[in-house]
Amino acid sequence: MNEIENTYIVTHLGVSLIYFVLSVFLSLLFTFAYYWKYRKKMEAFGMFLLLAYVGIAFSWTVFCRTIKPRQYYGLVPFWSYRAIRQGATSLISENLLNVLLLLPTGFLYPLAMGQTSAKRSILFGMSCSLLIELLQLILKSGLSEFDDVFHNTIGAALGYGLYRGVRLLVERRKKTKKI
Repeated sequence: MNEIENTYIVTHLGVSLIYFVLSVFLSLLFTFAYYWKYRKKMEAFGMFLLLAYVGIAFSWTVFCRTIKPRQYYGLVPFWSYRAIRQGATSLISENLLNVLLLLPTGFLYPLAMGQTSAKRSILFGMSCSLLIELLQLILKSGLSEFDDVFHNTIGAALGYGLYRGVRLLVERRKKTKKI
């Protein structure tokens, strides 16, 4: 590794750390304000986790990336699946990572909002994804594409399903303890 590459990595890690600390700090401020007003401990805790995670996800996918000389975008739906069929197997892991990226939002949104519907939780994840892709396009910091929104939204839906499963387990456990 040469000196320029090493400098880039150290700078990139430093910027990532700044965004991480800023996300956590702003999330704490908002959470304290929320708790002060509503006095709901579980929702406030969920709000902190959700905001901190979304802030960190935005820093990873938008703000801590190298600015490109021009905008890159892919509007052809499901192009990655055609490419995978043609042998670009590295796109499998990229698609899975995009699913995993917003899975926590699907889990944390109903926790923060106090048991909301699947539709709202999934729409929140999709909105985050659309905003990430739009910012990547505007800031020239990544490839904005339909497939990412699709995979991120699937991740939010899976996260909501995980939330519902955990909630059902907790409710069953409470019922068995009462008997």
